[in-house]
Amino acid sequence: MIARRALLLSGLAFLAVRRAQALDSLAENLIVAVNAARHAQHLQPVRAEASLCRAAQAHAEDIARRGVLDHTGRDGRELGARLAAVGFRWHAAAENLALGGEVAGEIVQLWLGSPPHRRNLLRSDLDQAGAGVSLGATGAFWVLDLARS
Repeated sequence: MIARRALLLSGLAFLAVRRAQALDSLAENLIVAVNAARHAQHLQPVRAEASLCRAAQAHAEDIARRGVLDHTGRDGRELGARLAAVGFRWHAAAENLALGGEVAGEIVQLWLGSPPHRRNLLRSDLDQAGAGVSLGATGAFWVLDLARS
């Protein structure tokens, strides 16, 4: 019985690690897709920045848990405060959110079709990015934070 329980817990831990790795890969692919869109417009790429990634992932988990697309966290903080909370000193910042989809390129195409999201993606003054993805009851919640320090 103890061995069976240990095996089950080991299997669950393995699945949790694999799920986290898959979500990390989706977030990385999102930045790659953003840079492809920027390249097509002759813009410089954004570079992934660790604290922006932490902020984006935490917000993705928050909105997935709540099941709503919202630029304000459950604690009332908006993008600037969330970036400051992870130690990122920003001068300009923007955020795109999406719900659904399983492929980063599809999410970027969705944003390119929306004028305010397109403007964020193609802002030449933003040179750093963080991405987060979390699974909620209604699908994948995607967060892209773009900024300049």
